[in-house]
Amino acid sequence: MIEVFTVPLAEVVRARSSVRAYHREPIAKEVLHQLETYMEQARGKVKAGIRLEMIDVPSLEQEKGVKLGTYGVIRGTSTFIVPAVQRAEMDLEHMGYIMEHAVLYAASLGLGTCWLGGTFTRSEFGKALEIREGEYIPAIIALGYPRGGRDLLGSLMRAAAGSKSRKPWQDVFFDRAFTHPLTPEEAGAFAQVLELVRLAPSGSNKQPWRIVRDRDRYHFYLAHTKGYSSSRGFSPQRIDIGIAMCHFELAAEELGEQGRWVRQEPHGAMAPPDTEYVISWMQEGPEGPPAAVKQQSLQK
Repeated sequence: MIEVFTVPLAEVVRARSSVRAYHREPIAKEVLHQLETYMEQARGKVKAGIRLEMIDVPSLEQEKGVKLGTYGVIRGTSTFIVPAVQRAEMDLEHMGYIMEHAVLYAASLGLGTCWLGGTFTRSEFGKALEIREGEYIPAIIALGYPRGGRDLLGSLMRAAAGSKSRKPWQDVFFDRAFTHPLTPEEAGAFAQVLELVRLAPSGSNKQPWRIVRDRDRYHFYLAHTKGYSSSRGFSPQRIDIGIAMCHFELAAEELGEQGRWVRQEPHGAMAPPDTEYVISWMQEGPEGPPAAVKQQSLQK
């Protein structure tokens, strides 16, 4: 078993929750450095046109005169992770994938986070990043020490209650076809992997991912929620798919399972209405995938 973090991933996922109240204590520089290094590693996995900035509000206001203030119900923190996303195929999925890596790693370091969706391109955050042509900011992440303590493991009991509000297995996981729900017993070793996907955060807790297992492949679909945030000009639920991809990959890696992302829509899957194919994770042996598949990886 591979431990990506200092504690098992399942404990990190179950302990993570959206934190809206923070201590005003600044984050230690060595902790920020660890997080920035890990974010760059995650970004390198997809080679996407995404710039990531760790913004400290007081420093930025002093250096550039940009008045960021606070956002919505977030209180106490002055640190945000802000992405500048270049418009491209799967840009939002890639952004969700990279930034959820940061969220989980931050949780393992005792930091609290909160995903904040919106249109920040023309906000002060956009000015701070000096947004370039073709870039936009579809979400940001608040970051800091949670008010009420930083003990990750001590929050497990409080966080465990969140699993009750998640969709049941039969609504999100399927075996070979959408007509056959996949059970934890049938999933075998991958039951833990899929459970950590089920517990992933999503906008308004809609959990729009659907996963169909087909032998050594897990096909990811997006079940669109009609009318959900359509005024933004993009589907924020595509970010949720990236978040689910992150959870799946990290959980599989921790089990020692090898695989890669490919875009090969299965034939005859018969997806339900308003449900579209996005990407697949293909399990590999030590010899790697066939040459034809290598050309369709996530890094394309």
